[in-house]
Amino acid sequence: MQQTVLKILNIRADERWYVQTLFLHHFFQGIGVALFFTLANALFLSNYPIERLAEVYLYAAVLLLVVGRIYAYFEHHSSIARLLPGVVMVLAGSVVVLRLTIGVFDPIWMPFLLLVRYHAIYLLGSLEFWGLSALLFDVRQSKRLFGLISAGDIPAKLLGYLSVSLLVSVIGLENLPWVAGASFLVSLFSLQRLVQNKQLHEDNSQHHAHHY
Repeated sequence: MQQTVLKILNIRADERWYVQTLFLHHFFQGIGVALFFTLANALFLSNYPIERLAEVYLYAAVLLLVVGRIYAYFEHHSSIARLLPGVVMVLAGSVVVLRLTIGVFDPIWMPFLLLVRYHAIYLLGSLEFWGLSALLFDVRQSKRLFGLISAGDIPAKLLGYLSVSLLVSVIGLENLPWVAGASFLVSLFSLQRLVQNKQLHEDNSQHHAHHY
């Protein structure tokens, strides 16, 4: 049965573990992003008129440039074993800090900055996931498998968005960051298994040698 499924999905036996682990990593990360996105938009729309949304994208564009440059620097000056888990810890820490500051600091500009920060979180998650995927698979494998492993984002986002109403009714809107942070941390377990892979470290060493 398993061999039949692998054949249908065009996955080789030696690729199964990587695809499965990457799928789970992307799935739980997607849930965290979906919950953070919902919370950020809810707080923004309850405090600002919709016309201010254009300003969010302008500030977010500048922030993304800065975050992208910072990530590129550490990508070429840090090991994969430190960089990628560090990125996920930043994602989890961002939403946890948000929860800890709710009710302590309540300035009017906080929802605005929160939605701007969401775009940076989404960018970091994408850079981490696709950077890892590119190191694990060669070009031919990427053509076959990237669509499959990225599919983990679809059920994750659906589950995240659809569960918001239930979660809010049980734990309240202000506690959504705890669930998002927990989801990011769960994705970290899958990531840790991948970054301990010997082949991944060999590919990363070659990447650094080529860069320099």
